[in-house]
Amino acid sequence: MRANGWWDNEERTIARYKLMPGWDWQDLCLLLDQTEAIARKQQSAVHCIIDMQDVEPAPIALQLCNSTLQDGRRFVTRAREVNFAIAVIGASLLIKTLYSRFEIAYTDGAARLHFVSSLEQARVLLSKYQGFGAGIAVTASA
Repeated sequence: MRANGWWDNEERTIARYKLMPGWDWQDLCLLLDQTEAIARKQQSAVHCIIDMQDVEPAPIALQLCNSTLQDGRRFVTRAREVNFAIAVIGASLLIKTLYSRFEIAYTDGAARLHFVSSLEQARVLLSKYQGFGAGIAVTASA
């Protein structure tokens, strides 16, 4: 996975990921999986920030090949299935456009994914999800 992650707040309710050069849609799917796993482990709600600022994705020709487009569709579907909010900082127009097209074509509702332009906006946005039960619902097993 081409991303580094850490907690964005002391309460450990927001995981923050900084993508590394050459990231692709499959890396984004892995971040969602990782956030779900973290929430299950600590048995509480966790939301995530994905920071794309100042990091180049895979070359555009690679982003538009069939297998990469399938990964993009998978990410959009996955983003709709998760039970937490996602704030994406600094996405390019191409990424926003592809996400929007995939969402319209392959899902039947909106995800809790939001594109924002700064870390401060991401934190404000995710603070609105805190305390409203929008995170992972975890049940203890006997």
